[in-house]
Amino acid sequence: MRLKSALIGIAVTLAFAVFSPTIACAGLLGSEVTAVLLFGNETTFCNTPGVCSGPIGPVLVTSGVPPEFPAGAVPGFLVFDGSLAVSDSQIIWTATLKETYALGSASGPVTPFNAFSLSFAGAPTITDVTLDPASTILPVPFPTGFPVSSTSGISFNGSNVTFNVAGDSVTPGQQLILDVQTIPEPASGVLLGAGLFCGVAFLRRKFIRL
Repeated sequence: MRLKSALIGIAVTLAFAVFSPTIACAGLLGSEVTAVLLFGNETTFCNTPGVCSGPIGPVLVTSGVPPEFPAGAVPGFLVFDGSLAVSDSQIIWTATLKETYALGSASGPVTPFNAFSLSFAGAPTITDVTLDPASTILPVPFPTGFPVSSTSGISFNGSNVTFNVAGDSVTPGQQLILDVQTIPEPASGVLLGAGLFCGVAFLRRKFIRL
């Protein structure tokens, strides 16, 4: 009977070890995202009927299929020449037309700019954003001064991701894919720790009795 109880303790500990990390690594799914196309400078969003409209959202992040921000030609869509999808750990821009993305128009000292900015609410803190090797569209370095620290064409903080495509020439089906890393949810981390601690304590007590 005691041996049976010990085996149950082992099973409980293994269950926490297997399933809790999955919960702890929760990404963008279930959060809400608001997207905007910045054009023709880094402080102005595009709002041209038949071309683009923003900001759009908040939209619930599901699997990225269908895309959270599809291409469209009516008020309420983000852009007409591509779709923007968000999954648990990726942001994917897919071109739907053959074209060269405009560079925007300068406004005083402000450099022309054409980028997407996504803001997340209810998601774990974003810790890193990198270009996925499967990308067939490359981000373009940001204009000088926005942001000063980024020459990759990708900028992010804990709840926002911005990427620049100004000047890129694309064909339908090409994609820019960003891999997004987030920190584990605190509650899930505590659950994992508590589960392992209780499991070990349970086993120790049982084996001492044995």
